[in-house]
Amino acid sequence: MPDDKSTSRALARAPGPGDAGGEAPPARPRGVARLVRLRSSIGFRLAVLAFAVGLPFIVYVGANAARQASVAHDYAKQRALALARVVAARVDDVVGDNLTALALVRHGVVVDASAVAANDAFLAKIRGDLPRLVHNVGVWTPDGRNVGTLNAMPAQYGVSIADRDYFRRALQASATAIAGP
Repeated sequence: MPDDKSTSRALARAPGPGDAGGEAPPARPRGVARLVRLRSSIGFRLAVLAFAVGLPFIVYVGANAARQASVAHDYAKQRALALARVVAARVDDVVGDNLTALALVRHGVVVDASAVAANDAFLAKIRGDLPRLVHNVGVWTPDGRNVGTLNAMPAQYGVSIADRDYFRRALQASATAIAGP
């Protein structure tokens, strides 16, 4: 059995003028002989076979990776949503506790400039019952003057908050207002 090289040479070789068989077939261009050689080589056939066997495996692995990434993404979204709900519930609890504490404070203080000492004493007495995140509570008259504070600072008694937006909103809505630092 001849090897591939001799077969391809035989296919690519055009008969010469002295060859038997009458008229010589037209000579193939050089590129055609190379194409025939590649197509009939065992290496090419093995490469095609490996590609044909490996392609379904590669597609299977890729599809499973995409599916697994989608499942992981959905799981991460569900976990983030559950965590957000827990945090929202905790924030709601803290705000509710603070509003309840402020509502109780409102019933124990007197909004009068002459009751500053009584208001300060009342706030000091309930300090331990306030939620742990409440560090200071201020009592203000409708014109914005301070008439009591949990953590008294001398400068606070002369300060007016009548020009603050949250104070004006609280007066307009007749509701409790909470302001940040």
